[in-house]
Amino acid sequence: MAITTRDAQVVNFIEDTQLLMTATQIARYFYKTSNSKSMDSVMVIARRRLSVLAKGHYLKRMRDFVGQEYIYYQAKKPPKKVDHKLLMAEFLTTMKENHINVKEIKLEYKVLQEKYKLRPDLRIVMDFNGLEVVAFVEVDRTKTFSNSDKYINLIKNYKTDETVRKALTSNFILISVCDKKPTMDNVFWVKTDMSNFSKFKFELMEIINAL
Repeated sequence: MAITTRDAQVVNFIEDTQLLMTATQIARYFYKTSNSKSMDSVMVIARRRLSVLAKGHYLKRMRDFVGQEYIYYQAKKPPKKVDHKLLMAEFLTTMKENHINVKEIKLEYKVLQEKYKLRPDLRIVMDFNGLEVVAFVEVDRTKTFSNSDKYINLIKNYKTDETVRKALTSNFILISVCDKKPTMDNVFWVKTDMSNFSKFKFELMEIINAL
């Protein structure tokens, strides 16, 4: 069976980002539209299309037991740190549902690792009507934002280090996805269940409108 344009978008997104996504996340991110009658109907379509993609070897899938929702991926080997990577996917899916345009995604950004001992879980570039904003996103289910000193040092070197300027660009923010509010100032906080996402979006838009 031939794949659709939307199917290709799913495959390319997972391949390019190396994210893991559940069937539900994929349905919400790619198959739900303004014309969708209900989430149940969206899930029927998504599961059918994902079955085609898995059988055609466009995507791989895994689950621990019968009845569990499939997780889709593109890595050569079954992925590790599954919960951690699914939380990244949940954050990005919620961004999409809230009409925040994420135009670039880098998983485990390593450019600053050697010099600054930092490897953000995500580096994303958001577009707000032509205004680009870069965000480093730290994701953790078990502990709070813990790299304050390293990020403070990074920001201090913005004017003198070309690598830092390119990584941060002119409009830069930090986002912590965890269940405990970060102690560092000026870090946006999103709970792991996304329950405070509306507050995060409001605060984000206040910053964007001030730029």
